[in-house]
Amino acid sequence: MINIFLVIMIFYELTALTKIATLITGFSNNYLYFGTTTAIQIILGLFFSVFRYDYKRFYIQLK
Repeated sequence: MINIFLVIMIFYELTALTKIATLITGFSNNYLYFGTTTAIQIILGLFFSVFRYDYKRFYIQLK
């Protein structure tokens, strides 16, 4: 059984790590990428503030 909430949480953490990595390495489109990942993190933050971890519809049964 997979919990979609945790998958989205992992995606959120990956966006935070890539944002830090681009700041450290000096990526060429740093401002555009920083703004894009910030917008994604705001949307995901709103998602986490609305839904709870134990919401039944977020569980997917695997065969």
